[in-house]
Amino acid sequence: MINLIKNELYKIFHKKFIYVMAILIIGLRVVTNVILNASINIDLLWVYESSVQELENGDLSSMSKDTLQYLVSDKNQYDGLLIIKENKYGNNSWQAEIILNGVVNESISCMNNSKYIDKNTEEYDKCKAEFDKNMEYVKSGDWEHFVKADLEEAKAQKEFLLNPPVQENELDEVDEEADNLSENENLDEEEEEVQEVTVSSIENRIKADEYRLEYGIPFDYSLRSVIMNDYQSYSDMWDNVQHDDEKITKHSDLVEKKLVEKNYYETKYKVENNVLPKTEGSTSSQSYVISSFTYASTFMIILIVVLGATVTADEFNKGTIKQLLLKPYTRTKILVSKYISCLIVFLLFILGSVVVYSVIDGIAFGFKDLFVPVVEYNFNTGKVMEINTFVYILINLLGILPHYIILFTLGFFISVLVENSVVGIIVPLVFDTFGSLITELIPKSLAKVSAFFPTNCWELNQFLFGGLADNQYVTLGKSLVVDIILLVLMIFLSISIFKKKDIKNQ
Repeated sequence: MINLIKNELYKIFHKKFIYVMAILIIGLRVVTNVILNASINIDLLWVYESSVQELENGDLSSMSKDTLQYLVSDKNQYDGLLIIKENKYGNNSWQAEIILNGVVNESISCMNNSKYIDKNTEEYDKCKAEFDKNMEYVKSGDWEHFVKADLEEAKAQKEFLLNPPVQENELDEVDEEADNLSENENLDEEEEEVQEVTVSSIENRIKADEYRLEYGIPFDYSLRSVIMNDYQSYSDMWDNVQHDDEKITKHSDLVEKKLVEKNYYETKYKVENNVLPKTEGSTSSQSYVISSFTYASTFMIILIVVLGATVTADEFNKGTIKQLLLKPYTRTKILVSKYISCLIVFLLFILGSVVVYSVIDGIAFGFKDLFVPVVEYNFNTGKVMEINTFVYILINLLGILPHYIILFTLGFFISVLVENSVVGIIVPLVFDTFGSLITELIPKSLAKVSAFFPTNCWELNQFLFGGLADNQYVTLGKSLVVDIILLVLMIFLSISIFKKKDIKNQ
């Protein structure tokens, strides 16, 4: 058997297709990284020029309010982009974020509204003064000013909600409202709940701003800033999610709650323990490498399917199958050796891809992030774990292996059955492409039946760390049983058919 496997490996590694796929995958990765890592400043001023000209040269009195608001909105974007271009700020810089989406943008909007819609000179002067003041901080590089300003605004909002000012004319109404307290008790409770949610949201914003100042993260487009935004938004979502499991009536509600729970605890842990990307860009080498091995890759699927479909069919097409059968090995050993050899090559290829991707992505985005631990929430223990990046990748690879192996075995089986590599390639690829669509088209009343469909069972990483499948009837145990039975059946049929084939007439 070992000699057979060695012989098959020799044949496989002499296939040009293997090296073409390797070059293609590496080449695309390099090109993609160059594009992602490039700081491309695209001039978009031309998009808004016609609106600006119409606003400045047209008859404003004849325009409807909606038209004016549309033109002013374009003028706001134009002015912001013009400032970025004149000052040579990068499109992904914190200055660009403040100018296009922050307080500078608010000042620009205020100025244009005052000038073109309200025609209020006094208001325009106030907005212009605020704009000039903010631009001084932008030009001096003081990003902390804007975070501190947002922090103070949030604290003021919290104070206002907790201790709202009482006007003198409202004091007389207090006694009258007290008499009707029992009648409005339910309404007051609802108002208190809304206020609690609002205060909680503001507190999350305050914490996020404080961490920005502590870790040196401005408002920008970087991955670190995105995590800070996520910290605030996921905290809000977790505060609003239904925590009473008795009130969760549908499986989809439970899946949604678990997703919010996972995002909340993972982001919270990252921020509060400073487990953040080292890069200041919008992509980290860690996240990019991991994303490549979380789900089945199209290129890897093509590779494994072509291997499975050609390893036996080529023997029939080239007429070498007779010479192979003259060797002192049973047909079962010959076929199994081909199957095992393909799996060995694929595993070497995919492990090599992990190494190559890590090097390429490390060069493009920095190697430091590869050694930042992956933060993962475990539903079984209710705790957050830190996992080595490469250990995490290997765990996910084990989870998606059934996807690859089932498609490979299907191609292998078809090629043995019809002795045609083209059919052996097309059938698995069509099944992979449309299998998920077929599953989605199955009526909900047949959800129990669809739970046994391969596309619902071959992604085992959906169950990692206590995760749930979208289909409530799909479980880890059931998926393993379906995958094993399917593989054993196809392998058994392949061997049975191969043993009964009349090779003499080939």
